[in-house]
This record gives sequence, C-alpha cells and structure tokens, in this order.
Amino acid sequence: MLIVFDDGRMEGEIIRIRGPRFVIGRSEGDLTFPLDGRMSGRHVEITHQFVGGMHRWVVTDLQSTHGMFVRVSKTAMADGAEILVGGGRYRFDAPQPAAGGTADFDADDSGRGSTRGWDDAPSPFRPPALTEQIGGEIGNRTLLVKDEYWIGSDSSCAIQRPDDPFCELRHVRLFRKPQGSWHAEHNKSLNGLWTRMTQITVDPMVHFQIGEQRFQIKLP
Repeated sequence: MLIVFDDGRMEGEIIRIRGPRFVIGRSEGDLTFPLDGRMSGRHVEITHQFVGGMHRWVVTDLQSTHGMFVRVSKTAMADGAEILVGGGRYRFDAPQPAAGGTADFDADDSGRGSTRGWDDAPSPFRPPALTEQIGGEIGNRTLLVKDEYWIGSDSSCAIQRPDDPFCELRHVRLFRKPQGSWHAEHNKSLNGLWTRMTQITVDPMVHFQIGEQRFQIKLP
C-alpha cells in the first residue's frame, strides 16, 4: 500500500499496488507529478522480488537527478552523503588532503635530499564539512572542527534554519564518534531525518521522498 502525502500532512491518498512493478515519475509511470520540477521523468520503481524463497518489495532510484531520500532515525555520514533536515538539503564532505598536501622535497647543501614538514597546519588534511545545497547552487558551508553540531531553528544551533517551518528547535544532531566516523540522528523531531539512498527494501514500512513529494509504502 502506497500513501501519497500532501503538503506535510500526516494523511494522504492511498494507492494499492497490485502488480509486480510500479513506477513514479514526472512524465512517465503509473503515478505522475507533471508540475514537480525536481522529479525526473521516471524517478523511482517499486518492484516485487522473490529472493532465497522470500518475497520482498524494493524501492529503487532510477538514476534520477535529485535522488531518493529515505526517512531514518540515524545514519553514518560517508563522503558525499546527502541528508534532508526540515526544508534544507546538505552534503557531507569527508576530510580531504589540504591544498599542497604533499611534503616538499628539498636538497640541502650536501646534495642529499631532506623532507620538509608541514608549514601552515598540524595536519595535512582539511577538516570535514557540511554544505547546504540550494537548487543547483552551493549555500553555507560549515567546517566540522568540533565533535558535535546541532541543526535546528534555535539560535543556539551551530547550523541554523530560523525561517524553516519544517525544522524544529534542535532537529538533528551531527556528531563524531571516538574512532573518527561522523553520524547524524534526529532528535525525535516530527519531520525526522532523511538520507539519500539508491535502493531500500520495505520491511515492513518505509517513508521516502522524491522531488517535492513524500510517500509511505507498507506491507499488509
């Protein structure tokens, strides 16, 4: 059963999927949204599969331009990971070699080589960053040099969304674990946390967003 939510409401149109394949898109498929400019012509496909003697339903992004976002309680932040927080979209960039991030090789007076250390920073790596994506443009970029950051509408949050009606005071916590990996988790917020995925198995229910539309698919 597929539920199409309208304008952030908790209820919506119910569609029963009766065949093994169901496509959603802007101009092609079983369900279309012609006025959604962020939705690709054929955006996602919902398919029934029989694997290892088990039936399952899978939602797959059809290599769309703007991707598919799935609601999660928390997620690991790999390089290039994208998340939705309220009405904002962000990309995580893992630590990268700093500009000129290779040691220079100098010759001393004796003609023997010697390695010159890093001049401007204690580390040859640039810190990770979270960058807001605004359409096809790049928004504010926050370098993640501390162990914890909050995204929310409250002025105490390091990454603020004060005019976002879908963002709560302290909406998502972004933090670094002791071993160095970064993670994001929502603070029991109404609109939750959404992360970009190429495929998700329905077990037993999944919320996903494509373009400006949000959906729920659940098993009977």
